[in-house]
Amino acid sequence: MKERSKKLASLVWALSILLPASGLAWGWVEVASGDATRTYHDVVFLDENRGFIVGELNGQGLYMYTTNGGRTLADWSGTTYPSPLHRIFFLPADPNYGWIVGDGTTVLYTTDGGQSWNSFETTGITDSQLRGVFFTDSDTGWVASTTAFNGSIFYKPDAASSWQAELTGAGSSFNDIVFADGSNGWAVANGNCTNGCFYFSTGDGNWSSQPISTSFFYRLRLVGSTELWAVGDWDGSSAMLVWDGTNWSSQTHPLADLRDIDFAGTDSSDGWAVGAGAAII
Repeated sequence: MKERSKKLASLVWALSILLPASGLAWGWVEVASGDATRTYHDVVFLDENRGFIVGELNGQGLYMYTTNGGRTLADWSGTTYPSPLHRIFFLPADPNYGWIVGDGTTVLYTTDGGQSWNSFETTGITDSQLRGVFFTDSDTGWVASTTAFNGSIFYKPDAASSWQAELTGAGSSFNDIVFADGSNGWAVANGNCTNGCFYFSTGDGNWSSQPISTSFFYRLRLVGSTELWAVGDWDGSSAMLVWDGTNWSSQTHPLADLRDIDFAGTDSSDGWAVGAGAAII
């Protein structure tokens, strides 16, 4: 999907989700907004205190972190990188291991829980605009690219191997990828389906696609083993789908241009969201 070229104001929201008998109710507390030089693309919290944001600042990559919950802007520290950053992922079984992907075929990794980041092997990745990353252990992972409606999914089977194209030429721009285990995974894309599109894999490098809605989706988030969230927007109106293991359902969300959502723990009771040009509605 072609990225918006205009500068958008950005924000971080602290999210509390209530679940009354009649359905979902959302409560939001604004942490920061109104800075047109920044766009936040991804947010990850390892627990209620340790959180990370990646995005861009005046065309450069932006990396931010907090160690005390990030409830105010002063709680966040950060640094810049040469190219915009789009996704950050930590290994659930051992969050000392993490990866960041972005433009310029950027792949970074940490072995100390985000205290330091170094360049990761990119041999075999032929696209420069990387949007999704997921690893099942410290050596085995996938990245997804969004290059000109002809993105690819690349797979690294072990530490000794280079990246190899697992899906390419699909006519889609991939924005994110997640796996429940080494075989069952999902990717969200735009292009080959009617606007929003999900790809799913059951192993052996085979991917199938299905249209889901008329929205563009930026991010997938797997909560537990079966609850899959997809977030994005259509011309500034936010969109969200939730899969409970059997069915997709559409959820009303109070943010415009939502880019990511993350939850503390293995249920969707509390979390955080980031975006560009967003407002409470």
